Amino acid sequence: MSKYPFLSKLAFALLFIVFGYLFMVEASAQEETPEGAEEEIEIQSVEQELILFVEEGCPYCDLVKEFMSENLLEDKIDVRDVRADPENAALYEELFEKAGVPIQERGSVPVLFDAEDHFDGASEIITHLGEKFGIEVDDFLPNNDDTENGEDENSRSMQVVLSILGVGVVISIGYLIISKRQEK
Repeated sequence: MSKYPFLSKLAFALLFIVFGYLFMVEASAQEETPEGAEEEIEIQSVEQELILFVEEGCPYCDLVKEFMSENLLEDKIDVRDVRADPENAALYEELFEKAGVPIQERGSVPVLFDAEDHFDGASEIITHLGEKFGIEVDDFLPNNDDTENGEDENSRSMQVVLSILGVGVVISIGYLIISKRQEK
């Protein structure tokens, strides 16, 4: 018998976790777009066509709001703080559902919903508003397009992998402690 019998069980558990994660990623990548997801979003529960979701203290949200202010767009866009009011958070989720955006692909604020589409991140929002209202946007675009929502897709995937591995390590340590106590 091996000096460390738990290592084979640990290796099996870690392989199981890694393959489970890979299967989950593959399954979500193959998820079909719901019927009608490409159709125009009808927003009947709100009065204005443009809805901007923000959070207090978000620097990218502040950049979009500054762009709106300097270009006199405040009265054309309904700004809603998703943390300040649960109804705003519910509408945020409802609009993503209507747009057919899977949960794992939903970014964080700022997000702009236009009747035709949704736009994630300060650069995308400012560019869209500039095109829609004929405004020059170069002075407002952030330099770091990949991280304007706080994280890019690769860093989110890495966080998931690290979380799964962290759980595996905690389980392994617990197994080691229990095994050592039983040997005594």
